[in-house]
Amino acid sequence: MDYRDAEGRCIEMKQKRQFLNVEFLRFALIWAVVLFHIVYHNNAVLFGVDGLKMYFNRGWQAVPMFFLMAGFFLFLKPDFTQSIGVFIKNKWLRFAPLVIATTLLFWISSLFGLWKFNWTDNILNMLLVKDFATWPRWGQAVHPAWYLSELLMVSVIYFGLAKSLAKKYADIVIAVLAFIGLRVLVLDWGGVLPKYGTILMHYDMARAFFFVASGYFLANAYKSLIFTRPPENQGKAICYGIAEAVLLFFVMVSLYRQNSHYATNKILLQILFGVLFWLFLIKRGWLSQFLNKNWSAWLGRYAYAIFVVHIFVLDLARVAIIPRCKDWVIAHNWLALGMICVAIMLLAMAGYHFVEVPVAKWIKRSKNEADK
Repeated sequence: MDYRDAEGRCIEMKQKRQFLNVEFLRFALIWAVVLFHIVYHNNAVLFGVDGLKMYFNRGWQAVPMFFLMAGFFLFLKPDFTQSIGVFIKNKWLRFAPLVIATTLLFWISSLFGLWKFNWTDNILNMLLVKDFATWPRWGQAVHPAWYLSELLMVSVIYFGLAKSLAKKYADIVIAVLAFIGLRVLVLDWGGVLPKYGTILMHYDMARAFFFVASGYFLANAYKSLIFTRPPENQGKAICYGIAEAVLLFFVMVSLYRQNSHYATNKILLQILFGVLFWLFLIKRGWLSQFLNKNWSAWLGRYAYAIFVVHIFVLDLARVAIIPRCKDWVIAHNWLALGMICVAIMLLAMAGYHFVEVPVAKWIKRSKNEADK
């Protein structure tokens, strides 16, 4: 089974053994996003009892973490021999097929009167161009695809800069764009950012510019570390492992349990995750080494599909299922939540095996034929 990085791209076998622990992080983070969306979709019947909202309304803060990981893997071993056009095509072919398949599920469901379906918005969304600038994120079925639009745009810009400019100049330009993004984020975190962002970039775009750039510089730092890695030491492995466990605890609690006194604020949370991600990359602790196993890769392979398809399950439950059994859901809200998560996982597994894998095989076969 091939290994897929934070963007879902296949990477080389040598790296496969290096970053399986990151797949565990991706799996844990994507469920924080999903559970946040369940709350965000205002399922009052499901969450109006027992105060379940206290657990799941900070999952949106996992999004910058995915941007960071995407930037790291994009520039860990970039292929600058490919043209920017080929780069865009490869990225789109990786991201778009499952978005298209899920959008078609929404369209088929709309034929039964479950919801309205806007072809214009959804075509733009399937092309991954709907959220390039400040276009409103309403009307499309798979609205979490805004992340893919922003990631695609910023990846193309940073890849083009790194490909076209000498490294020191590319570093400067990318750092400037990252600083602008950070400035927008600071304004938003301080509560003074206008509702629709700034003229230069809106809030979601700023997250992409800053955190993908952070991944870019992290990749450069990691590549310089590979050649100077110190020898293994059991005592240090224990110390590193304790640090990894503590950081993982605070990150997960902050994402899943907002009102816990262990939860951190959103700025500190991103810093803690950056340190945790770095420790998982260098794998000097027992926890990162323990998680660097095939079972982590098995979990992580479904993370992208979970992200794309979960919104269909949530909308279907909210519109067609929960209203028909309110009393049961109120009496068994945790069980209902578990059933929704199982349904999401099953649909994600289907999307991975019946959409992602066949498309990946077709792309590989087409490339091999073109190289002959």
